[in-house]
Amino acid sequence: MGDKMFNNIRIYALRFTFLLGILFYVLLLGNTNQFLPFHLKNVLSGSMEPVFSTGSMILIKKLEAKEVLQKGEIITFKTKDEILITHRIHEVLNNQTYRTKGDANDGIDRELVKRENIVGSYTGLTIPFAGYLFIYIQSNTSSFLVLLILPGLFFLYLAYKLLFQQAKAKIDY
Repeated sequence: MGDKMFNNIRIYALRFTFLLGILFYVLLLGNTNQFLPFHLKNVLSGSMEPVFSTGSMILIKKLEAKEVLQKGEIITFKTKDEILITHRIHEVLNNQTYRTKGDANDGIDRELVKRENIVGSYTGLTIPFAGYLFIYIQSNTSSFLVLLILPGLFFLYLAYKLLFQQAKAKIDY
């Protein structure tokens, strides 16, 4: 009985650690740091609908030095004002300069995109509505609450499960 309960606790602790790792990545690293090859980015406008909607999270892959971009690819780039935009390449002017356009926009973007301003290319993975959750969690008070409430709820669930198993084991004897 004791070994089985210990194994259950260990399994739940491993799952919890894994989930905390994912939460840590999304909250602290996913949208900011550029040292990993993949990044999660929030979609803040509807300029690329229906490919992905406002409030979604998209996975982008960091560009490799020799990677050749072609017309039709979706890229994330920084503007002169350091704003991240994800649009489709409308025209390749040379291997270093691109003209882009949002799928839902009527016209092409005014600003040309230089290769050094490209953060990455869209991988095709979209998580609908996750961007709203990310923004909510990143706000000061809500992130504090979520980081306390989620582990608390997990441990309450774990305690309930263990107590229920003990009660059931006593009834079985």
